[in-house]
Amino acid sequence: MAGINLRYMQTVLQARDHQHLPGAALFQSFDRIEFLREQPAERSGELRCLAHAVHAHPNAHLDEHDAYRVNAVLEATADESLLDISLSGPIARLFASFSGVWWSPPTVLENGTFHLTVRGTPGDIKAARQGMVALLGQRFKLTTVTSSLNQSSAMRTLSSRQSEVLSTALEMGYYDRPRGCTQRDIAEAMGVRQATVSEHLQAGEAKLVHAVYNEN
Repeated sequence: MAGINLRYMQTVLQARDHQHLPGAALFQSFDRIEFLREQPAERSGELRCLAHAVHAHPNAHLDEHDAYRVNAVLEATADESLLDISLSGPIARLFASFSGVWWSPPTVLENGTFHLTVRGTPGDIKAARQGMVALLGQRFKLTTVTSSLNQSSAMRTLSSRQSEVLSTALEMGYYDRPRGCTQRDIAEAMGVRQATVSEHLQAGEAKLVHAVYNEN
């Protein structure tokens, strides 16, 4: 039986290229925000998420930002917190406008970079991609991967960095036959060492293989 075809879209945004967006200010409060899952939104045009935040300074979850609201603090220390938050910036509003596309792990803000993974129907993913281009121009990396529904848990085993390296490798033709690039080419495109690419490729591939075969 054929699976339900969904599409993954992974984008990488650098905060330095998008200082005009309200989300860029979050880096002043947080070293890392991992968006764990979407929640039912309370207001139209907002994206509500459960998120794990690592603070850039004590009790940073109490800071106020435009287009960012804390609905509830589920757990917190001075250094990190588990938050129910609502986002209403341009990117959040874009994805909140679609019923057939949603944020999924790994979606992380860290080190001045926003790694965004979304999953959804081909039609809404295509529309969301067009919306991202209209909003941000070409100042982001984008990779689209088709996947069946029963493969989604395998994708969620990857860290944000592993996902980025594997997505770049796929986009550049590393998994084509014959190969369209080398690990050195991927490293140069990403501005990292070849050893780093090799490490993340091996770790990510191992996770995917184990996840797929453990489901069967």
